[in-house]
Amino acid sequence: MLGSYFSSGQQGAIAAAAALSISAVYFFQRGAHRAALSLLLASALLLRLFAALLDPFLNTWDEAVHALVAKHLSEDPLKPYLYTEEALALDHTQWTHNHVWLHKQPFFLWCMALSIKAFGPTVLAVRLPSVVFMTALVGFTYGIANAIAGQRAAFVTALLMTWTQWHLRLVAGAAGRVAVPRRADAAALSGRPSTAPHPF
Repeated sequence: MLGSYFSSGQQGAIAAAAALSISAVYFFQRGAHRAALSLLLASALLLRLFAALLDPFLNTWDEAVHALVAKHLSEDPLKPYLYTEEALALDHTQWTHNHVWLHKQPFFLWCMALSIKAFGPTVLAVRLPSVVFMTALVGFTYGIANAIAGQRAAFVTALLMTWTQWHLRLVAGAAGRVAVPRRADAAALSGRPSTAPHPF
């Protein structure tokens, strides 16, 4: 296709995602808001799958550590081991050296473990929960913005969220964290106040 770092298939995925987003804009302008949101979610899913498949390796540190703990959790969901055997004496101040890894909450690790159990220990299996959650986040964002500012602002916000580079980096494991929508996002979408502390 075009002279690029990306392969023809990758360029095709970007072009298809762009076409879906443009179609979403067209349908939104015609008043078919539900169809527009569906097309936007399809575009977001395609972009996040593109990002997840971009690098055929796990990125160092956070992604690799999360993947290793998730792989161990796929064998025993109640034992978040970083190392399968205790090599050093337990020291709660040195979380990187401990046999049991409790540095993060277990939900996202369980999601990764379930994906690894279902699809095997592959890079895509490790990143698939981020693909799902970050695609859903576009819908959450639409719902939150719609409740606050109306459908037009909601659609523009969701469109921007679909193409935000930071979210694609999160899915690709290049930004260091597995993406999981927070409890505050779900509370805002439902219209009920959140009990989560304010992030600022």
